[in-house]
Amino acid sequence: DIASPAQLKAARAEDPSKVWPAVADRGSILPYGFLWRGTETAPAEMNLPTLQVLDTIHWGVLRSSAIQPKLVLQAKGRGPGMLQFHEVHQDAGSFVVQSRGEMFLIDPGYMPGNLVMRDAANHTVPVIDGQAPDGGNSGNRSQPHVLARIVDAWEKDGIRSLTVDSTLPYSVAKTHAPQRVRRVMALVGEEAAITLDDIL
Repeated sequence: DIASPAQLKAARAEDPSKVWPAVADRGSILPYGFLWRGTETAPAEMNLPTLQVLDTIHWGVLRSSAIQPKLVLQAKGRGPGMLQFHEVHQDAGSFVVQSRGEMFLIDPGYMPGNLVMRDAANHTVPVIDGQAPDGGNSGNRSQPHVLARIVDAWEKDGIRSLTVDSTLPYSVAKTHAPQRVRRVMALVGEEAAITLDDIL
């Protein structure tokens, strides 16, 4: 499961704008998302951060504006808070793009109960010399080498960016392990979503 009931409740108490994932292979976590939701009526327009990073799990989002953003870029790293609850997918550094309410680029690998969909071919990550990022599916899910941290996040004058460092998940390669795997993502206002892979 991605998040425990205790984590969902704690996240709600910490910051109501932090929406924790409530998807689990068996669906067992879904009721808790409703159990601990607020009693207040949701506003018609929410004022959301244009740059937000969930430090515990190292997920981040870039929005072109705070209210009804026309362009959204979401990045998935893997922080210490994910080690025990990650769904062991090879997806460190994956991302999705939304524009004007439509999903333009999605990550198709999240199919409950389908082990085949967990591999890198079904996620938006590079395969480097045949090596995919370690998702922890070989008994390594609690090991630090599967971490992929958001190492840089900033915004200025309508330009915002974040960087996911996925070097560690790729370091398990027996030969030719890359020295650096970083994905830099940026939004330029509502004009462009940019993704650059820095691989050495």
